[in-house]
Amino acid sequence: MRVRTTYLMAAVLGAFGLQLFAQDAQPARGGGGRGGGRGGAPAQTWYVEKTKGGVYNPPMRPLWKLADLKQMHAGQNNWQEPIIKDPETEATYSSGAPGFHFAERLHPDTPTVFS
Repeated sequence: MRVRTTYLMAAVLGAFGLQLFAQDAQPARGGGGRGGGRGGAPAQTWYVEKTKGGVYNPPMRPLWKLADLKQMHAGQNNWQEPIIKDPETEATYSSGAPGFHFAERLHPDTPTVFS
């Protein structure tokens, strides 16, 4: 009797146990399999419109030498020189005398994020 009960329990668990570990069926994709977010919604694409690369408008140029920067600002203790300034990036080289403090600044790119 004990052996039959064991086989019966094994058969029941075998039949229903497979269902416990089975994954849900995938939803059908609409549009012939194209697009395919959850529930057949079209996928979203996010991108940033880039400017044309390789164009160096003033004050930008492809190479800056520290000696050239020091020569441009000879005799000045505290100075700043914009190195990159375009719609996507802004970088400034700052030089100050010992003890001088430049204020921190944050230039968020909110027009790109929320447009």
